[in-house]
Amino acid sequence: MSYYRELREVLRVHPRLRRCLKRCGHCGIYFLTHPCNAAREDLRCPFGCRGRGRKRSSNQRSVEYYRTDEGKTKKRELNAKRSRRMSEKKKKDQAQRDAERLARIKARAEEKILDHIRMVTSQIEGRPVSREEIEAMLAEKMAEKMRQHSLNAAKGIGYIAPEEGEGPP
Repeated sequence: MSYYRELREVLRVHPRLRRCLKRCGHCGIYFLTHPCNAAREDLRCPFGCRGRGRKRSSNQRSVEYYRTDEGKTKKRELNAKRSRRMSEKKKKDQAQRDAERLARIKARAEEKILDHIRMVTSQIEGRPVSREEIEAMLAEKMAEKMRQHSLNAAKGIGYIAPEEGEGPP
């Protein structure tokens, strides 16, 4: 639970941020929000719940629309048009578009997390922090992590395969 240990330490050093501490309405994780949202109780965490909630609401709106007579007619037309157009080449193109779309979704998620880190860091330091500073800080931390040796390697403990006949039957 390193995340909570760090969060407690930040709140101990910067008690003014305690009012920005919120609990996610979906998963229950505690996170820091922007001071303008401090009074809200319906927040979701930026670690995925916020996006899932937005997508769930969008799906609900679509379902409600496509259950109406107008929506059923439109959906029928869209499905007919799609089935006429889908050839083998188009299916391959669709797979490539799906892969590109997935890459864009992942990039957007990373951007949202970076924006959240920037906002929290700005609150902690009491000054505006640029995105470039955050990226440099994270790159430095990743470089430190890459230099760290594994504890198992230091102890010399490895996996030893059992001899034949040893172990359960």
